[in-house]
Amino acid sequence: MTTSTPKGMKPLEMGPTGIAVADAIRLYRQQQDLSYAELERRTAELDHRIPVISLRRIEALARKVDVDDLMALAVALDVAPTQLLTHVPAGAPSPDYQVATGVPADLTQSELRAWLHHQTGLSRPDREVFWRREVERLRDALRRDEEQARELRSQGHPDQDRLRAADWAHSQTGRALIEAERRLDSLQLTSHDEESRRELAEDLRNDQDPR
Repeated sequence: MTTSTPKGMKPLEMGPTGIAVADAIRLYRQQQDLSYAELERRTAELDHRIPVISLRRIEALARKVDVDDLMALAVALDVAPTQLLTHVPAGAPSPDYQVATGVPADLTQSELRAWLHHQTGLSRPDREVFWRREVERLRDALRRDEEQARELRSQGHPDQDRLRAADWAHSQTGRALIEAERRLDSLQLTSHDEESRRELAEDLRNDQDPR
């Protein structure tokens, strides 16, 4: 992921979360048509003034955002801190890129959001439970979508707009279910491989034990 750096500003080494937060600040500021001076004024009103030059440097990846900056900027931009932390940066390779600093490389955005909201852990067993629940939820949703589509088609003259919307929802849910099942299978396969390696290592130790 790359970003343009204004002349005279040297970009710092940033992890995935630093890049995501910087790009999120730029995006939400621009969406609200806020100047740097206006955003500085808002942070000053929160007793955590971030000068214009610092804001420019943050967006250019030439200044890191600390936790106090993060909270003040989230309030000033009227977004939740998690929206800054889970932002997908412009130019991010999709879907295979590390979504945050320090997390498993294959963690998804949905897992990251759930973890930040204390709804799952990052261990493999916790992640398997998360995806198992997602698979169950999506299967239930798919059944509801199918029932709604059948009900609409059973009408003599179904509302075509509603029918198209129902078919689209069914298609999207189906794709999400396939991806959730793939994620769960991958985690379970990795767990099985690790268990097999542990058992092999234990057998080798036992074979080498002279007793």
